[in-house]
Amino acid sequence: MISLTLWSNLFTAGLLLFSLVLISKPRLPALIRHFTWASLCLAGLTVTTSLIHGDEHGIYAALGTVFFKVIAIPFILTYSARRVHASMQLKFYLKPSATYFVVAIMLATAAYVTQLFPAMPFISIALILLGLTLMIMRKDLYSQIIGFMTMENGIAAFGVLAIGGIPLLIEMGIFLTLTAGAIVMATLSRQVQEVYATGDTASLTELTE
Repeated sequence: MISLTLWSNLFTAGLLLFSLVLISKPRLPALIRHFTWASLCLAGLTVTTSLIHGDEHGIYAALGTVFFKVIAIPFILTYSARRVHASMQLKFYLKPSATYFVVAIMLATAAYVTQLFPAMPFISIALILLGLTLMIMRKDLYSQIIGFMTMENGIAAFGVLAIGGIPLLIEMGIFLTLTAGAIVMATLSRQVQEVYATGDTASLTELTE
């Protein structure tokens, strides 16, 4: 029988793996799908950590993660993109080889920070840096949203692993804020798509209404 600690390690590895893979995905459906799997791993990590520490509130936080990050937000992004017939092909500022090099630097940086501050979980620092990298390297708003959500996954992982979880009311407030932000950014992306027939964030500099 697999122990809870091993399950926790498996979910942590899955969270990092899916977050790494989504960085290189050139199509929106794959990007959203891998974010969904990463968020599901975060929910699993939250449940197993809560069971290890005997804190039942973490289970409710995991259910919130599943509802908002695995179901609601991916649905909002997919619906918004299909409604305006947005291009499923995403745009990069860097070539794939350069992208992998930047990702390797981010992981090395996360490892270095963890050495300096042992209380900081590697997975948390890595996700925050990977999310920031995704926001910088992509030209479309949907990738910006997923990058921001990946950073939030890193913050949530820090709350689970380092401080034993975030209070439920605060967690629910974060979920609602993220969902509202996703709706606003998806609406903005739709407006850019309708006005300029492109999801390129460069068009935002010309959007006046």
